[in-house]
Amino acid sequence: NFMSWKTGKLTFNDDSLGYVITCLENIYHSTIRLRKSSLINCRITVSFENQSMEDVLEIIRVTLGLTISKQEDQIIIDGPGC
Repeated sequence: NFMSWKTGKLTFNDDSLGYVITCLENIYHSTIRLRKSSLINCRITVSFENQSMEDVLEIIRVTLGLTISKQEDQIIIDGPGC
């Protein structure tokens, strides 16, 4: 994911949601917060190629059964946990 800004490809293999969020914040220059700290350890395996942040977040939302909302200039992720 180091070169994702250039290649447009993001790949996560059994990575924590906390790590995924950190990568997304850096790539899309956004602020993403988890409402529950228990979500940080949810694991996900997924790949993206040249997708908008909205599309990426939607895939994560559906895959992990989460909810995503916007508050001011932040994206808030919530859900029951993993």
